Amino acid sequence: MIHVAILSHEAPQREFLNDFLSREQDCEILACCASVEELMDSGCVKDIDVLYASPMYVVNADAHRVINPVGEKKPLIVVVSSDGAAALKCYEVAGVVDYVVVPCGVERLYLSLHKTREMLSMVNVCIQTKAGTASRDYIFIKVDKKMVRLPLDDIYYIESVKDYIKIVTEKKSYLVYSTLTGFTASLPPDRFARIHRSYTIAIDKIEAIDGSVVEIMNTRLPFSKKYMKESFMTILY
Repeated sequence: MIHVAILSHEAPQREFLNDFLSREQDCEILACCASVEELMDSGCVKDIDVLYASPMYVVNADAHRVINPVGEKKPLIVVVSSDGAAALKCYEVAGVVDYVVVPCGVERLYLSLHKTREMLSMVNVCIQTKAGTASRDYIFIKVDKKMVRLPLDDIYYIESVKDYIKIVTEKKSYLVYSTLTGFTASLPPDRFARIHRSYTIAIDKIEAIDGSVVEIMNTRLPFSKKYMKESFMTILY
C-alpha cells in the first residue's frame, strides 16, 4: 500500500488529486491539507510514502519538516502546479521525482503514478538492504539535474545564496537548489552546526573561533548570537 498525502493551497487541485488517488486500490490517502501546519497536525508525516505538493511548499523552509524530516524516511515528491515553470524549477530539489502541470487529463496522472510506483519500489529495496547497517557517511545532492554523491567529510561549510545553497569543499563548490534550513536538517547534528542565518559549518573543519567569527579554510564566517546559544556547546563538546 502506498501512503499518500496531498499538500496544496488550491482547493480545486486538492479535490482533483483526492478524486484520482482515492480510486487507486494500492493508494491510501493519509491527509489532504491546505497548509504545512495542517499536515503536521495530522500526525501522519512519518508514514508518508509520496507527497503531492504545490511548488510553494517544496521550496518553503517550513515544509522541510515534511519533505526532509530529521530521523524519518523522506517521502518522494510529485509537484503539481498550474505554473509549468515553477513546477520545473522544483525538479531541482532532491526528492522530487516528477512534476505535473494542471489542468491535465487522468492519463498524465497515471503516467506519474506509474513512475512513482517504480521509484518507491527501488527505495524500499534500498531501505531493506541497508536495514541494520551503520549510518551513511555521504549524501546525494542534485546538481545540474544529476544526483551527485558527496562524502560528508568533504563538506567544509554551506552558504545560503538566495534560492540556492553553496556547498563548499576543499576542491570545489556545489550550487544546489535548496534552503539552508532544509539542507541542514538532513545533516548529522553532531557533525554540523548552524552558526548564522546564512551559514552552516562542519564542526571538525573549524580552525578557530574568534568571538563572533568562525574561521574555516582561512575564511571568516559570522557567528550570530542567535545561533551561538544553540550551537556553542555542540561545537565545543
